[in-house]
Parts: sequence; C-alpha cells; structure tokens
Amino acid sequence: MSAETEEPAPEQSFLSHLVELRQRVVRAAIAVFVVFIPMAFFMQEIFDFLSRPMLAALPVGTKLLATGVITPFMVPLKVTLFGAFLVALPYVLWQVWSFVAPGLYRHEKRLAGPLIASSVLMFFVVMAYCYFIVFGFVFKFIAGFAPASVSVSPDIEAYFGFVMSLFIAFGLTFEVPIVVVLLVRFGIATIDKLK
Repeated sequence: MSAETEEPAPEQSFLSHLVELRQRVVRAAIAVFVVFIPMAFFMQEIFDFLSRPMLAALPVGTKLLATGVITPFMVPLKVTLFGAFLVALPYVLWQVWSFVAPGLYRHEKRLAGPLIASSVLMFFVVMAYCYFIVFGFVFKFIAGFAPASVSVSPDIEAYFGFVMSLFIAFGLTFEVPIVVVLLVRFGIATIDKLK
C-alpha cells in the first residue's frame, strides 16, 4: 500500500467518538474563555473601536443609543466574546482538525493544512477590509439618506447585528475559492462544469 493511499486510523466506537468530541469542544470553549478574561477588562474600548466607522459617518457629537435595560452591558460583552473567539480561532480549528484528522487519508491531510491556514488568513483579511474600507462607504451612504428632520442615532444592538452580518457575509463570500478547490479536488465538480 503506498503512502498516498494509507488508510485512516482504526475505527472507534460511536461512544468513543462522542467522548472525544465532547473533550475537543470543552477544550475549545476553555480556550475562548481564557482569551475572553483579559479582554473583558477592555470591553468598552473594544466596542468603541468597533463603533468608530459608524460614528465617523454621523455628525460630530452623535452617539449610539442603547434602548434596552441591559443593552449597554450585553452588547460590549457579545462584541468582546466574538473578539475572543477570533483570537482563539487557530486553537479552535486545531481542535476540530484533531477530531477529524484520524479519519482522513494521508493525501487529504496534506491538502487540509494549507486550506485551513488560507481560510483563516482570508477571513481575517476580509474582516479588516470590511472594517477599514467597506464600513466607511456603507455608513456614509446610509447616513446620507436621512432627511433633514431625522436625527440619526443607531441602536448599539442593531449596529452590532449589522456589523456581524457584514463580517460573516463578506467572509463567506471570500471563502468560495477554497470551496471550489475542495469540490474539484474531491471530484464533486470539474473545472469544465464550473466554467
């Protein structure tokens, strides 16, 4: 048997898969929590950083609104938790990889490393592109449509939801080339069909 077609690791029982999956999920959650703890001391600063593109598009002195009772606490908490997840993402993906890798052939394992690394890198680059370029245009465009009789003061929860939606939409869109590589590599699609 050649090294290219080396068989995956021996099969485990369903229960042992579940136990290992639980361990991997717990490790990933602990990693996110460990990153979150020091970031929690800077929740306000992290949220202020995220809100800069919106505030730059609004008249000077405009502030975002918090319409819910616990919104001033919950939204910065969610933003910080999202940031902690992003910082811990390489370790989280390593846990996912450690769970999946034993069931893959050697040639599949060789392909996965560069694809995972490029996916993560591309996602971070796209988030930076959104934050520094797209958000400025989008928020100025939206604020420019407000009638003179309307004071634009967005709600922080709606703002956070909108920003996360854009991050995810742009991130997934820029992952399409990686999905295409996988589809072609595993014979699900051909280059001729994709033309």
